[in-house]
Amino acid sequence: MPRVLGALALAVLLITAEVAAAGPSFAAYDLRVSKLLWRQVDLLGKSAQILEEWSRGRLSDESATAALRRFLAAAGEVEKEVGGLRPPSGGEPLQKAAEQAAHVRVALIRRSVEFLSAGDPRQSAIKSFLLENVASNSEAQSRWLEARLKLVPRALGQKPAAGLRHYYEWQAALLPIQLDQVRIAARLQRLLLEDGDRDTMSRSAAEATRSGIAVRQRAEAVRPSKALQEPHRRALEEQIALARLCEAIQLYSEDRSPESVTRIRRAVRTLSDRSREAEEGSIQSLAAALGAK
Repeated sequence: MPRVLGALALAVLLITAEVAAAGPSFAAYDLRVSKLLWRQVDLLGKSAQILEEWSRGRLSDESATAALRRFLAAAGEVEKEVGGLRPPSGGEPLQKAAEQAAHVRVALIRRSVEFLSAGDPRQSAIKSFLLENVASNSEAQSRWLEARLKLVPRALGQKPAAGLRHYYEWQAALLPIQLDQVRIAARLQRLLLEDGDRDTMSRSAAEATRSGIAVRQRAEAVRPSKALQEPHRRALEEQIALARLCEAIQLYSEDRSPESVTRIRRAVRTLSDRSREAEEGSIQSLAAALGAK
């Protein structure tokens, strides 16, 4: 009997240890894959900047191609790292979404190299290229956010420590908002690239503006813990930047002057900066909750 009780006690100890480790294990995986995908997003943004500089004649074909090839190699290394990750039990859908996102971004940078090699810097050619390829990145990002959102209840169900619980409660509120943000941004991007007639663009821009304001209001209604107030402030700044881009495009639809174009470019740069700051804040918060560096 003592031997049986000892075996039962050992089994209970092992099960308890497994449950206790499950939260940090999932969170550690979440942190690792989020960092890797963010590196790729950064490389994709830099690639877009190179194409813009090249199209304006500020970079030679050789310099632009060399830069894009460096970014392509770096993005490919990230894709390999993502593919080599082993998710915790139940994390397979998130791993699949991460691998798809990583693959799509490598493909986009590779196509950018191919497009640049064709040597056609006309705005019409660039718009055509972006229309053909930009949607795939938005779709991959949406799938990643959806997969992450589905696993948040699992992370919370494992009764993690207070810091991780607060982080994932915040994510549960924020991820649906971020999903809508990605969809609005994709709609705006297509609206600009298609550059339709004034009435169509005005109606679409007005609808996007209303959606952007609604997304911002939802983000403002989220009440994170004290430790997450700074990263949440960054997330709010991102929503505000999105709403301002919507407004800038609506103004452009009514007045297609050089000043309106400059306003849009400024709004796009601001949104890019705020998105970077918001993602960095989220990753830093998860690392802090885990006690990681």
